[in-house]
Amino acid sequence: MPGAHETIQARLKRIRFLGNETHDKWQSSIAEHEEMIAALEKRDADALAEVLSRHLANAYERIEKLVP
Repeated sequence: MPGAHETIQARLKRIRFLGNETHDKWQSSIAEHEEMIAALEKRDADALAEVLSRHLANAYERIEKLVP
C-alpha cells in the first residue's frame, strides 16, 4: 500500500500533466524554472521569491478548472 508521500506525488504528477497540456503552457513553465535557476545561481532571494510566486499563481490558473 502506498504511503502518503507516494499518493501526493502521484496526484501532483497528474496535475502537472494536465496543467501543461499545450506547448505554450509547457514552454512558459520551463521559462519560469529557468528563471528560478538563474535567481538561485545569483543568490538573489528577491528575484527567486518573485518568480516562485508568479510560477505558483500561473500553475494554479492552469489547473484550477481541471481539478475537482
